[in-house]
Amino acid sequence: MKATWTPDEIALLRQHYRRMPAEKLQALLQRSAPAIRAKANSLGLSGDRHRPVSQIEWTDDELALLGKVPDAELGKLKGVSLDVVRRKRVSLNIPATVPVVWHQWTDEEAAQLGTMPDASLGKKLGRSLGAVRAQRLRLGIPAFAPHTKWTPEMDALLGKSSDKTVAHKLNVSLDLVRQRRSRLGIPAHPESQTAIHWPASILERLGAVKDSVLAREAGIPARTITRKRKQLGIPRYRTSKKPRLAPASARPEWRTVMDLSQPDFYRAISAHHLAATGQPLTYAALSELCLWPASRLQEWLTFGSNQQPMALPVRHHIWLAVCHGITARDPS
Repeated sequence: MKATWTPDEIALLRQHYRRMPAEKLQALLQRSAPAIRAKANSLGLSGDRHRPVSQIEWTDDELALLGKVPDAELGKLKGVSLDVVRRKRVSLNIPATVPVVWHQWTDEEAAQLGTMPDASLGKKLGRSLGAVRAQRLRLGIPAFAPHTKWTPEMDALLGKSSDKTVAHKLNVSLDLVRQRRSRLGIPAHPESQTAIHWPASILERLGAVKDSVLAREAGIPARTITRKRKQLGIPRYRTSKKPRLAPASARPEWRTVMDLSQPDFYRAISAHHLAATGQPLTYAALSELCLWPASRLQEWLTFGSNQQPMALPVRHHIWLAVCHGITARDPS
């Protein structure tokens, strides 16, 4: 296993830690989970600023697995880091499970998943409730729902009180109520929505930038930003006309900018942007083009002792956004 971290690897770690499923990040960096966690801790990346546990949505099935299966296993199922699962479990005062020996599932056993309550199937197969539920989630099989036929009277309750209250009245799972309400396009009752602290820096920019950009900065789903914006009567962000691009011959070629220092790279693409649009390339303008927060761009492109290293894929993405109008952010 590699020991020394390169600047590009550190930049990728800063970019993707807690934003990418742990398994994918390990494959990207070709490093073990303990090595990534240790490096993230040394860089101060283990705080809660990116993915607050209170703002991560958990289904009933996922909550029921806390403490029933190893945190790492649940993290893989949910697509979050081990630390996110551990913090959620600790916040609910649920003790950790003891790892158990894995028994291979047969096709006959897997075929019964979702055909009866997980607890009943566990008793029938001699497996724990957690093992049954984990295997069902792993295969993408919905939970057993005995009340599959919804009557007009049942539908009339949706959205009138919290989903939890409706689920209790109808004696069905909370997930089933949420799915039915969403399918019918009925807004959730205010009691069903977790209170979110809205900082002024986010509220002031609602409608001024894309909901998806604000969602990444706040660490919450984009639909939550959209719902808040609509509640306040703020129209969605609309991009102005795309800036005209300079002729291909006038654009800086990738090979001429790929090895420049980060400030020189910024100067090169700024000069191109000014020539093509007549407008200076500010950090705010660059943020709208490449969908990276202006604060992160400033860390990368401002010369000084606090300058952060920029990975080559990130640099290439910014070049594509400024010089070719390709704005989808996925440099990995």
